[in-house]
Amino acid sequence: MARRTWFRSAAYGLAFFSALAVAESHCPAPVVERDLRLEPWADIPYIVKEDFERGSLDVPYANGFDWGQSVRMTVVRDDQRITWEKRGEIGGPYPDKDWEGFSGSHALRFGYPSGGDGWSEQRFSLGGAYPELWVGYWMRVPTNWTHGAWNSQSNGDNNKFFAIWMDEYEKVGPTGVIQTRGTSGDSKISPYVRNRANRHLGENGGGIFIDSSRDRGRWMQVIIHMKMASSLDARDGVFELYRRWEDQSDFEQVFAFDSWDNYHVGGNRGFAHGYLMGWYNAVQPDATDWLMDDFIATEHNLLESETREVPVAPSEPRIPSIIQP
Repeated sequence: MARRTWFRSAAYGLAFFSALAVAESHCPAPVVERDLRLEPWADIPYIVKEDFERGSLDVPYANGFDWGQSVRMTVVRDDQRITWEKRGEIGGPYPDKDWEGFSGSHALRFGYPSGGDGWSEQRFSLGGAYPELWVGYWMRVPTNWTHGAWNSQSNGDNNKFFAIWMDEYEKVGPTGVIQTRGTSGDSKISPYVRNRANRHLGENGGGIFIDSSRDRGRWMQVIIHMKMASSLDARDGVFELYRRWEDQSDFEQVFAFDSWDNYHVGGNRGFAHGYLMGWYNAVQPDATDWLMDDFIATEHNLLESETREVPVAPSEPRIPSIIQP
């Protein structure tokens, strides 16, 4: 906790700096200095932006966005209390838990049981179809993380991390899935895509995504980019993942598909639905809690927005995420 407290103190300290006002009307607007991790993507238009500080998922959103099916999902607070659960089982405190948000006091919790075939998943619908989509959020690796062993019942050790699709998940239209597989307790990245005919194109095995000896309890910020192919004959659809840890300033590209045959006809002309985390095939030695904070979905390039200068008075108004009653 000392490391996290230091980080927060440093971040809040930076928030006190402001740009000097410019007297001449012909000069460009001053630039606000801000910590991008404390308030990520502060001025970018979005489909939805959620920091979970309302303590619930039962809120209406603009643009038709909707949190769908919830499996073992809760919103938790840093005093170790549950503030929302689909069946209304809230309460606490739970003194043996270590729950905290990244930028505030609340976080979305994925609670996995021990054993094989575990399931914790939050689905969402965007309320529209988007030919190009960017999704970003902060995620904390469980403090006791070990990627589980091979499951002889399901014949696998793959654990889901993220999925996106147009019409029906792995049934109708293109689907993209990010998952991990185990290697000596660590998690290596192993995503795959299905094309517009729903044909599985094979896994794209990569390097270590989570090192169990180093990354327990660390917050990572991820950016996931999806793009539909430019025409029926083109194979230039994109599915890629970027990540940086909380003590890093730059994103690294974890994987990239850039030849996805995903131009869709006869259904949603773009990405419309997805889920966060999901099914675990691996046999997990212990129950684990993943925490998520500062979720955003947008049509705008999140990587570019991390480095651009932000004027004091943005010329483009921000789209409200939550509809006030």
